[in-house]
Amino acid sequence: MRKTLREHRIDRMKTYRGLADASGVAVTTITAVERSTRRPHFATMSAIAGALGVPVRSVAEFDDVLEARVSSEAA
Repeated sequence: MRKTLREHRIDRMKTYRGLADASGVAVTTITAVERSTRRPHFATMSAIAGALGVPVRSVAEFDDVLEARVSSEAA
C-alpha cells in the first residue's frame, strides 16, 4: 500500500522545513501537495521523493500526475 506524502515525511521524522531544505522545494508547495490543493510538476515530485529516499510511485498524492504523464507519453 502506498503512503501519503505526510506519512512518508513523518516516518522519516522530517518537518516541513526539513523536507523543504532537503528537497529544494518551498514549504508552501509541500503543504499544498499534502493537502491536495496543488498538483506538483514531475521535477518537484522527484525532488521530494529523493529527499525522502522513496520512489516517486510510492507517494499517493503523485498518482494523478504520474498517470497524466504516462498517458501523454503514450499518445
